[in-house]
Amino acid sequence: MAFFDKKQEVIDIQLTQYGKNLLARGSFKPVYYSFFDDDIIYNAAPTGVTEKQNRSQDRIKEAQRPRTQHTVTSVEETYDQLAELIESGQRERFQEIKRTQDTEISEKILSHPLQNTVLSSQNAPRLKVNALQCRITSSANTITSKEIVKNIPQLNFSASYSLTRDDSREKEIDIESIPVDSEYYIDLTSDEIQFLNDTKIRVEREDVILDVTEEYSARTINEFEIEFYEILEEGTTQHLLRLKEEDEVYKYFDILVDDQIDKNIKESAENRRHVTVRTKS
Repeated sequence: MAFFDKKQEVIDIQLTQYGKNLLARGSFKPVYYSFFDDDIIYNAAPTGVTEKQNRSQDRIKEAQRPRTQHTVTSVEETYDQLAELIESGQRERFQEIKRTQDTEISEKILSHPLQNTVLSSQNAPRLKVNALQCRITSSANTITSKEIVKNIPQLNFSASYSLTRDDSREKEIDIESIPVDSEYYIDLTSDEIQFLNDTKIRVEREDVILDVTEEYSARTINEFEIEFYEILEEGTTQHLLRLKEEDEVYKYFDILVDDQIDKNIKESAENRRHVTVRTKS
């Protein structure tokens, strides 16, 4: 481990193994950055150190800073892990190369990004989520993957659909006597399908419709980013794979936001944004 020389160095930038891979392929195009303070201990009490409140500021300024950590596992350790999975049959020897970073590796490097908040406020930024149609069945404060515990709240819910047949107005008809031309059709994709004998089939939806509000944030831009992850299983181990291409996401979901949502749904108040995730039937 090396330490940052505050007297001679201003900034230290290192590419991760994933970044080096993208750079070698000509695909390294950074579009945003984040600040982290993982190397700072604000409250020394959990470490067993007692100090006065005014002393904390000087201690933080005087503390040594480790150099930028760009990897969490050595080449030998990574090789041994992959070889063990291949020999046990939990992993294929040859796999398709994807330009997607292993989520667990990225989360091991930096864990605590700095956030925007309202000045003089004692409340940290948070998201308030209301389920407008489906029911939230359970929740958790953290998520664990490959022995990494992240303080990311988990809400569990699902979409459900039921079919109802209505034959209360069914009548006998002579199919041959009904004129049918090339423009006559029955829309089998609608929520209510009416047949020639006046019977109907209704689809009762319980979509995942979320009302998401950002609170105690200094940002006034009404924007959210939605990320999708696939849970991959390797034996008894699960890990997350981020879906970066929109085509991959739209294979499984129809996503509607704001004005795209049915007007009958309760409209959000000012500074709110609706996010609808509808599973494909």
